[in-house]
Amino acid sequence: MNHSRIAVRYAKALFLTALEKDMLDKIHNDIVVINQTVINNPNIIEALKSPVIKPSKKKILFQQIFDEFIDNLSMDFFKLVINNSREIFISDICRDFKDLYRKEKNIMNAELCTAVELKQNTIDKISNLLKEANHADINIETKVDEKLLGGFVLKLDDKLLDSSIANSLKQIQKALKSNDYQRKL
Repeated sequence: MNHSRIAVRYAKALFLTALEKDMLDKIHNDIVVINQTVINNPNIIEALKSPVIKPSKKKILFQQIFDEFIDNLSMDFFKLVINNSREIFISDICRDFKDLYRKEKNIMNAELCTAVELKQNTIDKISNLLKEANHADINIETKVDEKLLGGFVLKLDDKLLDSSIANSLKQIQKALKSNDYQRKL
């Protein structure tokens, strides 16, 4: 079975259960905690992936790490994941759950990259413009990349708008090198 399909199925099962029990926000918070912990501590996922460690020990390990921080529904779900030998998909399940959550809550992710750091009021204005244009809440993350020279690069979910000076210069360079320009000379 395709790895992504496995993660999607588990994420969807947890999502639908959380939705049914009116616990979607709580379980989403649990997923964020689990995902961040696994990202920041790669040894956890390595231990969970280990074929040498028995599932019973993996469940104990998972419970010791997360018991204070997540709801019983999340704990029971991930124990089931471990019991079914699907622990290698924990990060993917978290990612897919967060995608389902964002779709349900009409939230879009945006990444704004500029050559210089923007003031918070500018970021807020851009976020509000995106919110109005897309009729969705916007999670905006900003980055600074001096190689852009000026302008910006905006990624909004799966869309990309590159209005950087560096990109404009590349387009001009491409046009100058193209055969069409050479023929006109």
